[in-house]
Amino acid sequence: MEHKDKEKNTEQNNQEQKKKDELENLLKAIEEIEKQNKNRKKGKRPRNYFAIEFGGVFHHNFLVNFLFTCLLNFTIVLALIELFNFAEYKDILYLIAFVLTYTTLEQMFRYYVLLNHFQIVIKSVGFIFFFGYIVIYYLLDQFIFLTTFNFLNATMLASCVLLFTVTRYILSMIIRKSLR
Repeated sequence: MEHKDKEKNTEQNNQEQKKKDELENLLKAIEEIEKQNKNRKKGKRPRNYFAIEFGGVFHHNFLVNFLFTCLLNFTIVLALIELFNFAEYKDILYLIAFVLTYTTLEQMFRYYVLLNHFQIVIKSVGFIFFFGYIVIYYLLDQFIFLTTFNFLNATMLASCVLLFTVTRYILSMIIRKSLR
């Protein structure tokens, strides 16, 4: 009986030793894999990426996004007109109406182009929007707000749209980063 107990103990010790050896081998393998991963990460540079956001979305709710865009557009247009004297307007209410109309047309134009002509947006690197904004400003100036809102000349219109677009892009990026 003692002999059988010794054999069982020896057998158990052998099994335990095998398990310990397997665990040690697994730990060594894991350590090697971790070292390889570290070496791979050191060798590779992180990829730089260039993100383009065509939508200009501040909020997922359409109405909240529209109102925020109107407010941002109004602030920028008012600042540009007052600072650089690009245009004349009779009353602040006409300027508000101009910005509301512009923002509505701009949103419609942007969604139409993004949904139906995305390839043109990519190929033109977004300049299609700039030219569309110039057309919208021109149409509003010449055909809708005839006597209440006027750009001084065509150069002022193009300059205002250029500064407006760049300023809005920079401000919207800052705002989006602060909201996230």
